[in-house]
Amino acid sequence: MRICRIVCELLLLAVLAGGILLCMVALANAGWITVQPTRQSTPSYRLPILIDIESHLWNGHPYADRDTSTHAHEGTHGINGLLRNSTGKKAFYVLNGKAFVFEPLLSKNLYRAKEFVPASLRGGCYWYMQPGHWWYYDPSHIIDEFTAYTNGSIARNQMGRTDRRDTVAFTLEFIVYSSCVFICDTRHAQAEQWKDKEYKTFMKWSIERAMLVYKKSNTRNTNEAYLQRLRTSKDAMKLRESMRAWYGKAWTRKVLGF
Repeated sequence: MRICRIVCELLLLAVLAGGILLCMVALANAGWITVQPTRQSTPSYRLPILIDIESHLWNGHPYADRDTSTHAHEGTHGINGLLRNSTGKKAFYVLNGKAFVFEPLLSKNLYRAKEFVPASLRGGCYWYMQPGHWWYYDPSHIIDEFTAYTNGSIARNQMGRTDRRDTVAFTLEFIVYSSCVFICDTRHAQAEQWKDKEYKTFMKWSIERAMLVYKKSNTRNTNEAYLQRLRTSKDAMKLRESMRAWYGKAWTRKVLGF
């Protein structure tokens, strides 16, 4: 177990630092794929994450933005779309030429998941869980947003920015929203696919990545309150119990603090 933990920590550091270790040591029993660059990034992009993302998009794409965090966020959506079209599966790009793919979730909408989010944890991005948007009928889009906000936060950290704290705050929110999507889908699923480890492996890895990004973000004085509500709010007790059951008590205690 200790070796597995060390490997996972090295994978996280490789993604955040722009290394290639993730390409060499793929997580076992998970739907990881290698994503080859589609072009050479233009010289105007010097930030490692933008070089990475730009090299996996196409000339003339609509995702560039003057704000680096937004550029990384929207560019991630663009790459995820390309991967969905090429693989026929849901796909989530996590940088350094790696992505995770899985079959569509069994839930047909976000109703169960949105109702499972405690009132105290319904933050600025809770509107993503509400009806009225096309992705309401595609719950996996919440994981797409989780990946995009995490990548956007990495861009913020690489720039050494002190603004755009909202990007990090939204990343923390999507830890909750994404977990609710998977937990609720699992509760109402009969398919054998949920006995596999792939989905839990990816979510645990993604949450660890998000928490590491948060800890490097110099936003604890403004964003720690949200995590404290997750850890202690009475209305979040049912969610905490479900997350402990799904992810494991030792894991939630070490990574999320409850």
